[in-house]
Amino acid sequence: MTRGDGGPLNPKLGKMDSSLSAELREIEPGEKYELDITVNPPWPNDKLRGSLTVDTGLQEAPTETVRLFGQVDPRLKSQPKSFVLPADPQEDVELRVALVWDGPPGKAIGATATDRQLKAALIEEDGKQFVSLRVPAHYQRKQKMALSVSVTTDDPAVSSLRIPISASGAAAGKAIAQPAVLAPAPSPANSAPPDGQPASQPAHLGAPSKL
Repeated sequence: MTRGDGGPLNPKLGKMDSSLSAELREIEPGEKYELDITVNPPWPNDKLRGSLTVDTGLQEAPTETVRLFGQVDPRLKSQPKSFVLPADPQEDVELRVALVWDGPPGKAIGATATDRQLKAALIEEDGKQFVSLRVPAHYQRKQKMALSVSVTTDDPAVSSLRIPISASGAAAGKAIAQPAVLAPAPSPANSAPPDGQPASQPAHLGAPSKL
């Protein structure tokens, strides 16, 4: 940390998230400092977000906010990462994802979908846990609703996991509407031709050609 105009600086640590600890180390007295930030366990599942403030002692900018963004190897994830809805299913469909733990496995204890028409449940097979999502026949996704399944666990490091539900895209096999092409309207049969031009003659269709 340095001051932009090269003047004296006397920073002090301010407020910070409970999961963070920090230290200001003086490199050049009153001019240059180094800020070390440590993220303490339990770590978040997948994504890291945090912030802290530094009291600068400067009248024009008394505080500075330092924001943290990072990626953490997830303690719990689903495989695949999301449910993919079929387009206009003709009958009830069951989708499944597996729960994968990093290290000693915890236990999922509940699963709920954001849309009540979709039924989420936990299934255990051969010592593994799966999340099942039952999609009713002819299910239509509400366009403005963000769909997901929330899984709760007994693990304090990751008490819940959100599994997105996405659409499969355009339905296959459906015809795509084409724009209509309008032909110019025919001239009335009894309309008079312009001066100096012959009158139009009716068209005669010959016999169809043979291939």
